[in-house]
Amino acid sequence: MLSNGQFKFLNLVGDITKKEDWNLSNKDKLWLYNLHYFDDLNALGFNKRFTLHQNMIQHWIDENPPGYGVGWEAYPSSLRIVNWIKWFLLKDSFQQEWLDSMSVQVRY
Repeated sequence: MLSNGQFKFLNLVGDITKKEDWNLSNKDKLWLYNLHYFDDLNALGFNKRFTLHQNMIQHWIDENPPGYGVGWEAYPSSLRIVNWIKWFLLKDSFQQEWLDSMSVQVRY
């Protein structure tokens, strides 16, 4: 994560500013997978990006309805769920809506 809504994966930078950006057709599927993993939640220096992470979790929930898009495929879902759980445990800061979303993701 470079900044709020800007990401770099596989040496390619992309902006996520609207709902459609989570499933951009001009990005390779591997780039999109990396976006949906949420690996940055637990990356070096994650504490400095706490508010950004909160915002991105909320944006993901708001902009990725159940069953729609790359983010709901099994592999990115499994990594995202693990990353969210680790982050929730480390930060002890979560909202009920986030837990509800994770529950839907796990059952999907």
